[in-house]
Amino acid sequence: ATAHVLRQLKNNPTLFVNSIDLEEITASSIIKANGIGYSNGGKTVSIDSFSYKPTKNREEFMKMNVYQKDHMELKTGKVSIRNFDIERLATDSNLQLNYIVVENPVFSVYKDKRLPLQPGYIKAMPVELLKKIKQRLHIDSIRLVDGKLLYEEYNEKTEMLAKIDLTELQTLIRNIGNYNNTATDSLYILSSSRLLDTTNIFLRFHESYTDSIGSFLLRVRIGKFGLPALNSVLLPTANMKINKGW
Repeated sequence: ATAHVLRQLKNNPTLFVNSIDLEEITASSIIKANGIGYSNGGKTVSIDSFSYKPTKNREEFMKMNVYQKDHMELKTGKVSIRNFDIERLATDSNLQLNYIVVENPVFSVYKDKRLPLQPGYIKAMPVELLKKIKQRLHIDSIRLVDGKLLYEEYNEKTEMLAKIDLTELQTLIRNIGNYNNTATDSLYILSSSRLLDTTNIFLRFHESYTDSIGSFLLRVRIGKFGLPALNSVLLPTANMKINKGW
């Protein structure tokens, strides 16, 4: 019955809905999506803004943990999902999306190194994280436009806060999926940003979906900059300061 209704909706090219707001509050997080709209003629889903944050602020969050764990928040501007097949959503258990554009994403991460590392814990690479998602999915590409990555780390020795900002972030992620991957399939990430508002940084990453040892290729290119710009990181983490140099 649901599939029949969606087929009828699909056959109505003038269908247009907008201004839908969703909010989900759990014991651990708050997720909001505001201004959700759908255009049947253009097969486009749009979201005016999206946000995710833990229910606890970072100080309360750290008090809850025995070992180091990142406190992460995400907020975005407009999100566009193109070539969205509303009928396939009901008839296919696999989630397949074509092209997603996320404008002005801001990803904030805070780490408190006064807490110890969890023994034996190794952070998963992107492909492994995708494989842990229960929903079978494939996304051709995700483009992040004019984003920011804000990282803060409290150092247990200097008792100071180190900050690393990546701004003007432009990122393309291709071939995102967790099923039916072949030996030639890889996850690809291309990114450029501005480091500490001082120099440009370019990153190219790809990781095999099927390699048993999880092989990956990472290339990073950083433009010329004055080394004193690193003092916002070096002073809090190593109690060291650079006066001059390139």
